[in-house]
Amino acid sequence: MTKVIETASVPFDPRVIDGVTCVLVEPVPNDDESLTVTGEGIFSERDGETELRYILAQTRLPWKHAVINRGRGLTWWLSDEEVTEVMGWRVTVGIEEFLNVTASCRANCSARLDNWFKELATYKHPIRLTIMCPKKIWTTIDHLKGDYQKRAGDWASACFGVETAIDHFHRRNRFMEEAIELHQAAGGTADEIIQLVHHVSNKPTGDPHQEVGGTMVTLATLCTALGIDLLHAGEDELARVWEEFPRIRAKQAAAIKGSPLPGDIIAASTEKS
Repeated sequence: MTKVIETASVPFDPRVIDGVTCVLVEPVPNDDESLTVTGEGIFSERDGETELRYILAQTRLPWKHAVINRGRGLTWWLSDEEVTEVMGWRVTVGIEEFLNVTASCRANCSARLDNWFKELATYKHPIRLTIMCPKKIWTTIDHLKGDYQKRAGDWASACFGVETAIDHFHRRNRFMEEAIELHQAAGGTADEIIQLVHHVSNKPTGDPHQEVGGTMVTLATLCTALGIDLLHAGEDELARVWEEFPRIRAKQAAAIKGSPLPGDIIAASTEKS
């Protein structure tokens, strides 16, 4: 039904959702992992409806970013209808758990939605509920033109202070550190990096605007090769660094002025000497 990209649980943004589809699933006989759609208990937002997505956004369900097959009808998974793969959010939960976590959010819901919640209560284990929330197709393009850069800048200013957040020395060296770490995580070696350093250092200095563009293009194509959604990885990391705020600030404070190395490396070297 969907290809799940494993990440930490992340609530979705209801403003960028292009509908919600809920289906009941049950285990496949003699298969401990696979689930099949029962064809019952289906609920899908109609044109103009947004009530369910805002209820879901308030839950603490184990949402996962996923590639979702989106069709035009409620029963597209049962037919040969052409579908489109889009990014979105997906979760499969027990019905009792779902009803419990949404109880406080649905006191004044519409009659149609209330009837669906009542119907859900009639189904028992091992039947479970799968919820799929595809993003609007334009969201990926809109995101690149949107506020991610500003939100990342706001985090850096809050964590390090405005002066350090826009200091070229700090920003370029932290970027290089992350680029090397990604190169290593993708299977690269130190020897490859050293060869590239010598190669680039012997070339004329480039234009920052063009080099940023080249960085974006090559990062996007690397993510494609690795099977990683670039935009979701960026959102996940921005959410994580807000949670790691104290540790990252302390790491920056431990850095020696004028050194390109991060503070934790400097502190570790000092302790050993």
